[in-house]
Amino acid sequence: MIDQIFKCDVCGAVRGPSNHWLVVTEDSEGCWFLPWSEDEATASEAKHICGAVCSHKVLDRYLESLRNGESNG
Repeated sequence: MIDQIFKCDVCGAVRGPSNHWLVVTEDSEGCWFLPWSEDEATASEAKHICGAVCSHKVLDRYLESLRNGESNG
């Protein structure tokens, strides 16, 4: 089996074996920050986030989309 390479969707960092990354998904209910799991990470809509700084950027973008009326919810 070939291991999949994951890159942060914000800064482009490559995930290593001991990284503590997050998976972020968005739906009509909200923006969900989940602990890393291969199952969640391989979902088609998943965003791969390397840490706190990048997760804050994702949350800021999501909140801005709500202010601009771009949300499905």
